[in-house]
Amino acid sequence: MKTLSAHALLPAAVLLALGGCSGNLPERSTAAVPSTTTTEIVTTVPVVTGTLLAPPGTVTYAPVYPPAVYPPQVASTVQTVVVPARLTGGEILTLLADNTASGVASNGQPYYLYFLRDGRARFREISFKDTGSWRVVGDRLCTTMTKTNVGVEQCYTLYRDGTNIAFERDGARVGSFTVLAGDPQNL
Repeated sequence: MKTLSAHALLPAAVLLALGGCSGNLPERSTAAVPSTTTTEIVTTVPVVTGTLLAPPGTVTYAPVYPPAVYPPQVASTVQTVVVPARLTGGEILTLLADNTASGVASNGQPYYLYFLRDGRARFREISFKDTGSWRVVGDRLCTTMTKTNVGVEQCYTLYRDGTNIAFERDGARVGSFTVLAGDPQNL
């Protein structure tokens, strides 16, 4: 009697183990080994075995299962949060000096604020007018308006948000404006 090599038996052992597990798979499983309750067609193909498993030249038949069906792979989606670019002090000076901020106030009315190069500011909302001053401190815009803020300086962080400039005070968004070249409102 011939001694069988463990390497020759390994593929057969794996197939037997998988076949024994197939009855434990859930119904409609898409695992590589079909369930015994499926109605899939299993065909057989001739396999010529070597001298260790059967006499030379012996033809046996082994089942061939259809390819396994796996659920489609879905690429994971990663949401990207785009944070508007925070303006530096130099960018604020370049953007606002001798230009007008145009926006909509919290009451829904349009407003205009002209930033003169010398540090003065002129404001108008419908028929309400105010004057004051502006300066850049670090990377923040600070304004002091005579009537609106009663002379109290308020500072804002500015962010470029597309064509708009968003501004926030104390970490809370206050509003946004667009910049008009020069003083088109004759403030």
